[in-house]
Amino acid sequence: RVPRKIASLNGIPVRYSRLFDSKDLVPDYENPNVVGLNNHVDEGDSVTIIGGGWGVTGVIAARQAGDAGDVTIYEASSEYANHVRETAILAGVANRISVIERAVGEGVFIFGEDDTDQYSPADIPECDLLEIDAEGAEIDILTEITVRPETIIVETHGCYAAPTAQVELLLEQRGYEVISKKAELADRGVDVLVAKYLLSSD
Repeated sequence: RVPRKIASLNGIPVRYSRLFDSKDLVPDYENPNVVGLNNHVDEGDSVTIIGGGWGVTGVIAARQAGDAGDVTIYEASSEYANHVRETAILAGVANRISVIERAVGEGVFIFGEDDTDQYSPADIPECDLLEIDAEGAEIDILTEITVRPETIIVETHGCYAAPTAQVELLLEQRGYEVISKKAELADRGVDVLVAKYLLSSD
């Protein structure tokens, strides 16, 4: 049996099941999301992430929030929920990350097998920063959430009927100002927006 290999995604170690090759070194993996988290998560913050993937942004958020902070990750696939847990262990931050195996909102496209229950966006608890990377469910989530975190980082998916313009409009309607927009996959209509709540200082 060939042992599972350690890959590096934006400097975060993850365990892949296939043999190591050049594709296992991805220095710019989820880079706009990572930059947003590095710039806007402070020590002691509570961070919620919808869409855990390989757990890279969860690790970044946990490192930024420190021991006084916490990170909650909702992941629609139990397979990828396990990836998130494993990545958190490899990075030494498992004690700061809670993984909830639930799809938030109407799933449009889910990596791995969709074998978890759905969770209402309205039930997402209060947090300081919310990251949404939900492969097309962004519209449903932003329409239904009731929390008002200071910062929202959202990856848009024009390829899955969640175009950037519509996401920006929803953020503005909820009282947010988009302060950053970076292209992730321009040919697929994927951008990363960082938005600040305008009334957070009141």
